[in-house]
Amino acid sequence: MPVLSYQQPLILSMNRGIGSNFLNGFFACIPIRESVLCLLFCSFSLGKSQSQKRHLNRDSLGNSFVMNRQISQNPFPLEDCFRYKIVTGSNGLPFAFMKKMAFGGYISTKNTTAAELQLRDVNRAGFIQEFSLAVFPLKRRHLESVDIDAKNSIGIDKISIRNTQMAGLVFSKDAYRLLFRGNGYYKGKWLDLGRNKIFSIGLNTIDFGISLPKKQWGEWQFSLSQVNNYYTVSTENIHLFTSENADVISFNGNFYSQSTTSARFTEKGLGITMSAKKNLHFGKRNSVGLRLPNQLLIGFKDLGIYHLPAVKVNSRGMIWSANGRGLKPFSSQTMQPVSLQQVALSPKELQLGNWFNRQRDTALDRLNIIDQERSGNVLSPFTLFVEMQMFKAQYTGASFRCDYVNIPGYIPRSTVTFSKRIPPQVKQKWDYFELNPYMGIGGFDTWDIGCKLLISSPIQGFGKAYFTLDFIGIESFIAPGKQHGAGLATSIIVGL
Repeated sequence: MPVLSYQQPLILSMNRGIGSNFLNGFFACIPIRESVLCLLFCSFSLGKSQSQKRHLNRDSLGNSFVMNRQISQNPFPLEDCFRYKIVTGSNGLPFAFMKKMAFGGYISTKNTTAAELQLRDVNRAGFIQEFSLAVFPLKRRHLESVDIDAKNSIGIDKISIRNTQMAGLVFSKDAYRLLFRGNGYYKGKWLDLGRNKIFSIGLNTIDFGISLPKKQWGEWQFSLSQVNNYYTVSTENIHLFTSENADVISFNGNFYSQSTTSARFTEKGLGITMSAKKNLHFGKRNSVGLRLPNQLLIGFKDLGIYHLPAVKVNSRGMIWSANGRGLKPFSSQTMQPVSLQQVALSPKELQLGNWFNRQRDTALDRLNIIDQERSGNVLSPFTLFVEMQMFKAQYTGASFRCDYVNIPGYIPRSTVTFSKRIPPQVKQKWDYFELNPYMGIGGFDTWDIGCKLLISSPIQGFGKAYFTLDFIGIESFIAPGKQHGAGLATSIIVGL
């Protein structure tokens, strides 16, 4: 008698994923073929000098900041030369489970059972990974006599390359039970999978920092992206019943899946996005007449459109335009339940994968699955952020930040950061060390505690430079079986 469950170890790797065919993953429950990858943002400071007092702010999803002081006499902007960031998070799945999904590893029955006990009715999870490197103009550091703030024309201030992988999920408890445990544990019961959303995307991007003639216009960045991979699944009112003898299943509900996995190189998607940020300075004078350098940072990152010319679409109960354009269905229709009965198989063939393959044609016909290729535009996974920086004394400061990423599973995140600068007691090769502990609420996670470390040290030929290391979700490293997400980020910031 058939049981809808996998019989082999669930092994996930960086190069394999959720799968391009929703039916194989949803009904067959075979080992998931792509890790739930992704990714978080690291943003770029968008090349522009603001006189000899340079302001070094956090990246668009960062968790700490460098205090706004006169840190360099070089009139050129301090920007990311190199940055790498990786973050995982969930409001239900523990960090140990998310880590294996992201990096690969054997997920045992004990792991899946333990994770199930921590799930909520509606669960969120996500992963963001990003790497960036500045490639131009490194030689600008030699032009110290030129004040670029005096430029009266618009030009390219910086060019960087960036690779991004990100994914987000919103899923029900029963959806987890089916995909990770199989229906063999729930014979004689209905699984109410309900509404679920899976999204993943991989991008190669070239960023162009734009210098503007007026500082009050803020800092802008123009980006061109190639969509390496795109995958999304959306379900509505999915229900699945397994008989007591596991010889009949009954299924109902609507869904669609979209994938560019099989697209040729010439069919890869392309996109154009914009990023911008602006500092608003304000504050009041203290008892000795010194104006406190408070500031408000507002901005957005990677806001734009990606065009996908060849997308494989599988759907049930969805109504689409007849011209093959558009990646959003007009509406959905009510579908009737479908029952599939097992045929006589040997015990070796009782795995769902073998059973489903034997009945694949019959199942696809009775489920009214529509296969088609479509083209269309999708909104980029953009970021919105606002940050209040408050400085209390010469070597201490604080900030409050809110950000939002347009990806399933990510909710608005708020972060409070404190900063303490520690200068050397005697002359050293490094200028100072800075400690930035913080606490965040929201994002993919529920809450997290982190700390960003920064060392200021000059580099020959570049002048002032900063080296950062950010530990995100320290509590998850301490208790990986209990807490929900963690990450790591590092960067080198110099005057380009």
